[in-house]
This record gives sequence, C-alpha cells and structure tokens, in this order.
Amino acid sequence: MIEWRLPAHDKGQFEAPPEVLAAAHAMPDLFNVVGALRGVVHVATRGVVGVRVEGPLRVVVDARHMSRAVTLGLVLRDPDAALAAIPAEAAEDPDLLRVLAMAFCAATGRLLQRGPRRDYVPRSRPMDGIRGEVDLDRWHGPRSPDGGARPWCRFRERDADIPEHRILKAALKSLARLEILEGPLRRRAASLTEALAGVEAVAPPPAARERLRTTGLFSPYAEPVALARVLLEGLDGGGGGPSAGRGFLLDLDRLFERWLARELDTLAPPGWRVTAQEAVSISEPRLDRYLDVAVWDEGRRLHAILDAKNKTFKDAAPPPQDVHQLIAYMSALRCPRGALVGLHSLDRVATRTYTLAGGAGRLSVCRLPARGSMAHLAAGLREWWPAFLGAVG
Repeated sequence: MIEWRLPAHDKGQFEAPPEVLAAAHAMPDLFNVVGALRGVVHVATRGVVGVRVEGPLRVVVDARHMSRAVTLGLVLRDPDAALAAIPAEAAEDPDLLRVLAMAFCAATGRLLQRGPRRDYVPRSRPMDGIRGEVDLDRWHGPRSPDGGARPWCRFRERDADIPEHRILKAALKSLARLEILEGPLRRRAASLTEALAGVEAVAPPPAARERLRTTGLFSPYAEPVALARVLLEGLDGGGGGPSAGRGFLLDLDRLFERWLARELDTLAPPGWRVTAQEAVSISEPRLDRYLDVAVWDEGRRLHAILDAKNKTFKDAAPPPQDVHQLIAYMSALRCPRGALVGLHSLDRVATRTYTLAGGAGRLSVCRLPARGSMAHLAAGLREWWPAFLGAVG
C-alpha cells in the first residue's frame, strides 16, 4: 500500500500510477486533485485531518498550524490526560487515528481494571412471578398470546449495560474491526471488549452523548467517554460521509469555529450570545448564509461577525478573499464590526484593526498562538476579546 502524508490546508505532489490516481479522485472529502500530468498528481488538502484509505492508497493528514495538544484540545477537555499514558514519540505520530486509539485503549484499560460500575437499569420482560409492576401495555392476562402464564413486568435492576459502557464498547468494537489500524491495536481493543460482556455495543445517538455521566461517581469515565465520542464521530466520516468505514476524519475548521464560539459565549457581556454556523439572510427574497461565529447583543441585534480561519496570516495581513467575504457579509447585514480570527506560531496574540473606507466599519485581525498548549491558545483569545469589543464598541 502507498502512503501519502500531508498537512491540512496545504499542497503536495506525488507520483501516481493510474490506480493510485483513481484512488486519489475518490477522496474529495479529504483533498482536491488540482492537476495530474505524466504520472504526477497535484493535490490541495482541506481543513480535515485524519487518515483515509481507498484501494492501494492510504493518506494521512495532520494539522498544519496547531500543536497536537491544541488539535486534541478542540475536541477533548483534557488533552494532556489523554496523552499521558502513551509514549511521547507516539503522541506526535502524524496519524491522529493511531494516537487517539492508543489513548482510548489506555484510558479504557485503566477504567476497567478498577471494575465497571453497575447502575439501576429499567427492564421489561415476562417473569415467572410478579416483579415490580405489571406492564399492562404488553401483558393482557388470559388474552395474551401465551395465555398469560408469564406476566410482563417493569422493574429496575443493577446492571453494567448502561449508556456509558455502551459507547465504550461500540468504539472498541469499531477499532477492533478497523483494518487500517495495525494488528496489536486492534487486538488490544478486542480484548477490552471482553471485560464488557453483557453490554450492548450500540452507542447512544450523537444528540445524547453530551448527557453521558462523567462527573461525581462517574468521573473516571470522563476521559475514555470523551475519546470514544471523538473516535465514533471521526470513524463515521464526520456524519456518515463517503469516508465512513474507510478512515477517520475530523473537520478541524469546524471544530475551531465551535471552540471559538463556546469560549467567547462565556466571555460575552450578560444577556449576549455567541453562536456558530447560524443561518442569516442577506437578501430579499431570502438567501441564507452561515456565519462562522456571530455575536448578538441583549436585544438580539447582530453586534459583530467573526470569521474563523484555521490558517496563518503573515504580518497580520489577511488574504484578500477572506477580507472581501467578511466585508460583504458586514455590508449586507449592516454590521460595522468584523474580525478575522486566525493562527500563528508566535508566543503571544497578535492583532491589528483596520478602519474601512466610507464609514463601512472596522475590521480586526486576530492571530492566536496555536503551537503551544490549549491554555495558551485560550489565554490569547481572552487577551484579545475585551480589546476587540472596546475597539469596535
């Protein structure tokens, strides 16, 4: 198998015989094929990181402008804990799937060594005698299909088949079946499923995963459950896309937007809201556009538009196309406040504010330090935010 390694939001060229070129064309969710000539293919990656396999080709894409700790911090509350149990050299492996699988198996192994918790689970089944309360929706006495010999009863019993264990087992079984992982990791995942015998390998739906218990008595579950959520999302290709079952992909652009909105929502003045990917109309009849991050005041008026960019701006001068898009939204929505929030490799946050001609408003450019820790990135955002509100207020 041929393997290509690329950073996100970058370009590369590789030798590609016909069967490899066909495989490259089958990966539009990971990169664009921008040209092919005389057995050499030119590709441009998107803001998606992970690993993808198609035919004879395996492609690994890693974050270009973010450290591994920041990459994991966008989806995990404690990336340092997730990486603590695996060797340092493995933590920097460009293959994010391998890193997360190792961290997940290590965290789940520690949890299961302590013994899985059992909790009261509601049950309903036919019993030899009355237990709990009769389930009248399923048992009709002598008129029941079996003559009512065994009444259906509703009751609660202590069991390990709880949602927190189900998501762990579903992620473990997915890894054990994943042929793009090396054998030792797959066998490790398979062996861990044996400690969850009797638990259904059916993960809760995505909307219910945030409600899984990870505090109090269930605090030991925080790390493995968080890793299981990330693995299942990525193994599904970000939601059942063409890569489902053939790779592990995370949309780093979208994760950066969500993180930015969550952080700023906690820093916004009382009564204000910060949202990600909210649809707004820029015309009549209605023509919707989705704003990366929108800041709404207490009167539900659009106060500022933020465009999140998972890339660097040299000397705080953003690319013209990014400036034009943001100014177009500001003009159409009559919002005089806008900001491009990107990244850089320096130690501190770097900002610059431009006053637009014709009284169109002000545009701020913010570059956050993304090559260190997650705390470093968040500190840069907190430093910039009050100055931005003051500068455009």
